[in-house]
Amino acid sequence: MSGSTAATLMLTEGWDVKVVAQLLGHASVTTTSKYLDELPGELRWRSTPS
Repeated sequence: MSGSTAATLMLTEGWDVKVVAQLLGHASVTTTSKYLDELPGELRWRSTPS
């Protein structure tokens, strides 16, 4: 499983983006947040900070 697939699955399951970033070794949450774009509509809306 690729890192992007793992990140997308974790975010879909409701994992905190900060936790996912740490697990993937990303220095910034901004790097991880690109996976939010891959989430289906409603999940993406709920996961994106307001």
